[in-house]
Amino acid sequence: MCTFSAGGFPAQYGDKISSVMDITVREGDRKKGFASNTVLNMDRNRYIDGGRLADGKGSWIFSARQSLLEFVDKLIGMSALSLTAIPKYLGCTNKSSVMMSLQHKN
Repeated sequence: MCTFSAGGFPAQYGDKISSVMDITVREGDRKKGFASNTVLNMDRNRYIDGGRLADGKGSWIFSARQSLLEFVDKLIGMSALSLTAIPKYLGCTNKSSVMMSLQHKN
């Protein structure tokens, strides 16, 4: 989830006049030992892994994405299709979360 605030903010963000982007990354599945998902569509390749840590007291998740057009360009060459602008990006995200006690979760 991503929340963007432009202008004045509430006190939790320091009561300043600027902008804030608050990004929340979901947690991995604490019930499954391992889960994987791969998606190929018109604009990107996406790969997600996740699973359980410490007998269900924690979880981890990893995701990676890459421009599909960049991948195809490396494979066959986009000059054959007369395309001049090819978006190029590669991104990775990783999160691990462990419940230290019933009152604390990190």
